[in-house]
Amino acid sequence: MKCISVVALFLTMLVTGCIKEDVSDCPEKGYSFIVKAYDNDGKELTSEDVGDVVMFIFDGEKRFVEQIRTNVGVSVTIIPPDGGDMHIVAWGNLAGGNQNVPQFTPGTPMDESGITLLCVTRTVAYGISPDDLFRGYIYPTNEEMKDEHLLPIYRETGNMDITIRNLKGFTGYEDDDYSVVVRETYWGIDFSGNLYGDKVAYRPAGAFVTNGGREEFFIPLFNMIPESEIYIDIYHGAELITSVSVYNGDQPITVEKGLTTHVLIELKSSVTVIVSITPWGEEAVWKEF
Repeated sequence: MKCISVVALFLTMLVTGCIKEDVSDCPEKGYSFIVKAYDNDGKELTSEDVGDVVMFIFDGEKRFVEQIRTNVGVSVTIIPPDGGDMHIVAWGNLAGGNQNVPQFTPGTPMDESGITLLCVTRTVAYGISPDDLFRGYIYPTNEEMKDEHLLPIYRETGNMDITIRNLKGFTGYEDDDYSVVVRETYWGIDFSGNLYGDKVAYRPAGAFVTNGGREEFFIPLFNMIPESEIYIDIYHGAELITSVSVYNGDQPITVEKGLTTHVLIELKSSVTVIVSITPWGEEAVWKEF
């Protein structure tokens, strides 16, 4: 497991570059870029959704030059490295501290690293739920440079909540010593948006809640790296009670970029799973079945 312990994380942002509002010290050949964030439906988001942005600047050969901290909707003036082409990758919401951010040195190749999960270690290592991460990329060549470029960023994570009904009745254990393991996703997202690294499981916190007079085990929304096949393991203490990975017979449980996956598990004489996929952050209203 290559996860970084949460206690070892120190996020230091190197603030460089020229801001459009103050260009007195900027060379004449600087070009302006403005980062804007969008959801899956193309709706523009605000600083309430994306609280911070870091622009990573690479030269035409994808070698690191500098990084600039900014915000959505703020115009930033950047001088092309050596007057040539450049690659720019913008990440949003890195400052929350729930992921490991590479500390590039000048000349580091863009594809050498990425944003990776932190881990919490118990008997095994589990990934910590990342922040609501956004990413965007632009490659304006020197010939294409103009007064201002738009750099759009979009969500790189998905999220999930889980509701489990009749858990105590199904198992026969009346205490609250229950937990859920959700597995597995890749460990990291590189600067081109590709998933990579070892597979990591999550152990999100859950609790018994009362809903309509019925006790349910509920795990609220937690962010994940997207994955096309998710397994949900339900434990009492160290004992595995059951594991689910499909619904409607053969449809895999998934986590998709910018979407919320709601999972309802009903434990009776058999195990029934219902999944609802909604726009980011929307709630699911479960009916009796």
